Amino acid sequence: MKIIKVFLTLLTLAIVILFAKNLMSDDDVPPFDDVDGPVFETNHKEYIEKKIESLGAKPNNIFYQALYNEIVGEISTLGKKEKLGESSSENKNNTDMLLNNVFTVYANKFIQTSFTVFEKSVWEQNDIDLIREESQKLSNSEFLANPSGIYDNLSSLQTIINKYDEVTNFISSSRRLRLKSNPYLLDYTFPFNTLKNKISKVERYKKNQLGNTYVNNNLQLHTKLSKIKKQLIKQYTDYVYYKINNHMGSYQEVPKKMGWNYYDTEIHSKLSLVYSTFKNNCQNNDYEYDSSVINAVKAKLDNEGADAYTYFN
Repeated sequence: MKIIKVFLTLLTLAIVILFAKNLMSDDDVPPFDDVDGPVFETNHKEYIEKKIESLGAKPNNIFYQALYNEIVGEISTLGKKEKLGESSSENKNNTDMLLNNVFTVYANKFIQTSFTVFEKSVWEQNDIDLIREESQKLSNSEFLANPSGIYDNLSSLQTIINKYDEVTNFISSSRRLRLKSNPYLLDYTFPFNTLKNKISKVERYKKNQLGNTYVNNNLQLHTKLSKIKKQLIKQYTDYVYYKINNHMGSYQEVPKKMGWNYYDTEIHSKLSLVYSTFKNNCQNNDYEYDSSVINAVKAKLDNEGADAYTYFN
């Protein structure tokens, strides 16, 4: 009997709650259909304005892309439900006004945060990628006025990113020269002019402060640029060392009847030219190299010449 009474009491309570819910007007429920979403104040416009004001007051050390998208979504939802005005025209005007206001506040906040990133000596790749993508989106916004301070600052951000990408791509393509599949063939000539041009470009970048004041702040780029010259000269040094070593003992493959002069013309003189050209190129351009490697391979070449002369005579 007690169980039946409890059941009837719960059933009556459920019916009362359902009846009360049906009596609620549309203005009594949140503007979103999601019951777990935020419960807005009665004055939806004032609520959004306070949220925009809160965005503008946030510090400039992080990005607020998610919050901006959230506010834009709320404005759009409220506008569609005509919660931002007493008439359709007022609702539309307030919707456009709030979207323009949040764009202005967010764009200024984004610009300030971006310049804060670029003033540092170390840039996080995630920040660079976000600034690249978001500055492009904001530049294409219907709310961006041209001319305006925001327009000029977004253009400056894109200029910084473009210069950063330019230097980064140069570094990636300059760490090592692309040589032919078999650069140790006797008639192959090392592309020294390409090496020289790349090193000259490194020096121009440094002299011109990487072409941009903010990009010049990036210590990572300076470090990578400084390594390029050493990497390229080491590649050139290795090329000389391995090319000469690759032909050691080759005189034994030449028939004796061909004689010393033939060997000297076709093999030894060409290897000697590889060595002497390297020395002249580095001396004329003040390039520092590992002299122990070059001296060692020169000694081998001299011994090879003496052995070959004995072999043919």
